[in-house]
Amino acid sequence: MSSASFSAHLRKEHMIKPAIINAIINGGIAYAIFTSKETIGLFDLHGMVLDTLLTVFLLTQISTWILFAQTRSKVMKGNADVMPEPLRRGQGFLAGIGQVMPASNGLIYSIALGTVATLIIAPMVFASFYFFCGETLIPMQAIIGKMIYTPILAALVSPITAIRAQVATEEKMNEGLITQ
Repeated sequence: MSSASFSAHLRKEHMIKPAIINAIINGGIAYAIFTSKETIGLFDLHGMVLDTLLTVFLLTQISTWILFAQTRSKVMKGNADVMPEPLRRGQGFLAGIGQVMPASNGLIYSIALGTVATLIIAPMVFASFYFFCGETLIPMQAIIGKMIYTPILAALVSPITAIRAQVATEEKMNEGLITQ
């Protein structure tokens, strides 16, 4: 598989699809949670800061667990797409990020990636909410905001995880630690 076709595969399967799915799911969750409230405080105990921290960390965890399992299964069955060698060696932005994360254990990887995502993404989301909405949001602002940042997060996390999971699984298979 060429680099261009693998990139197209990553965009479709690990960026566009997860982004759409997360926009719908998290929009529905936000709708269920926030429509009963008149306003949502950004810094209140049950406000957007806590919701965002939990969402970013949990979305990263769930996405990582699902992708690690799917990718590992595909690799072990011989159904994984052939990854271009530069990505396998960690060249390129997404592959480079994935390379620095521990991949010997999917759980450790998911916690590490979730922590990094929470430390980097969550403050940008808080700042955006504060800049556009101030300290108090109406439910529709919270819903729309969540439908904007969760797809972006999913589109960042999914390809990094897919690349890392495939490389880690292939390495373990080559070392005889995993058999088909």
